[in-house]
Amino acid sequence: MQIAKCKLQVGLATSHWPLAIILLIALAHPAPASTPRDDLLRLVPEDVGFCLVIQDLRGHSDAILRSPFIKKWWESPIGKAIANAPEQKKLAEFETQLKEGLGVTLAQLRDDILGDAVIFAYRPGGPGKEDQEVGLMLVHARDPKLLAEITSRFNDIQKQSGDLKDVLDRESSDTRRIMPICTARSWPSAPMRQ
Repeated sequence: MQIAKCKLQVGLATSHWPLAIILLIALAHPAPASTPRDDLLRLVPEDVGFCLVIQDLRGHSDAILRSPFIKKWWESPIGKAIANAPEQKKLAEFETQLKEGLGVTLAQLRDDILGDAVIFAYRPGGPGKEDQEVGLMLVHARDPKLLAEITSRFNDIQKQSGDLKDVLDRESSDTRRIMPICTARSWPSAPMRQ
């Protein structure tokens, strides 16, 4: 009788092995990493009135620019009219100014700075409190060093023009916030979600 009992226990123990292996694999599988969009949305204040999220601008613009539709579009009469419009010349002038002033091209700005994720948020000031409106732009840059260089150059230009009084640079364990101090008014801050 002891032998039958022993066989029964061995039989039960071996039938649980597949379940134990599946459970071990499920628990050992890492949780999915958060996306750049998720990382930025965590920083958006809860009381914003409007929030625009753009993700993978680099990939989407590349796919659009390489599409047969766009190639045909630029060959069409309307595409040729747009290509020869005065606004195209102004866009080319803007890119030249961007390159001379900040040392970056539109393609670099699109791919290395705005390409992963960018968020624009707006918080209205309320009736009669228009001076308390706040705009917020958050980016997840592929090249943080380039972003720091561009930001520094931009701040220097604004300080020289008198539009910017100073810049506060605050870092936490996972976030860096650069807060401009304007000469016209101060920017109210909203509590951030943790």
